[in-house]
Amino acid sequence: MKSLITALFLVLIPLTVQAQTIHGFVEVQSGHPDPHAQLTLDGGASIQFTEQWALSSFFLIKGKYAEGHVGPVWSPLPYLKLRVALGLQQRSGEMDLQTAYMLWAGYDRFSFTGAVEVGRTAYTGDVKNIWYDLTLRVKVLDWLTVGLKDRRPAGFGPVVEFSYQGLCAWFAWTPQAAEVAEFDPSKFIFGLKYGF
Repeated sequence: MKSLITALFLVLIPLTVQAQTIHGFVEVQSGHPDPHAQLTLDGGASIQFTEQWALSSFFLIKGKYAEGHVGPVWSPLPYLKLRVALGLQQRSGEMDLQTAYMLWAGYDRFSFTGAVEVGRTAYTGDVKNIWYDLTLRVKVLDWLTVGLKDRRPAGFGPVVEFSYQGLCAWFAWTPQAAEVAEFDPSKFIFGLKYGF
């Protein structure tokens, strides 16, 4: 284990020195019903090497569940970013492989972010081990963004984001389940995110 950690530092330190920009974020989020059980801490960092290439990482902790993954980000065009990552998820003390994919597209005040995380067993038919978040946004003012969010398993509905100097508070009302004809007006998710 010590040799693996040493090898990671030997690779990451030269990469960090060559990096042009480093960005990151931390976020706390939850939802209804049962805000305590849904309390989540997540975050990540991105190291930009060129206009087209970056390396990003992500972590998430929710109760006894945790995950983390790392992968390259490719920006073939200024309004398009693609990410593929590999990592681990821990559930009930057991570790398993996980892959993650991200697409971001933006033009003027409009943007779309799609993120999908796939556990190893999903590749053999266990669709419960697939999580996704699809968000379409329109920046109305410097501090106000509105849009639509579809998150599995939370549901589908409108989202509002309030931003000020790196801090973003957001609220999504997700009454419509995306995969079944089920409407629950009490379902919502919310978060507080700080970017640096």
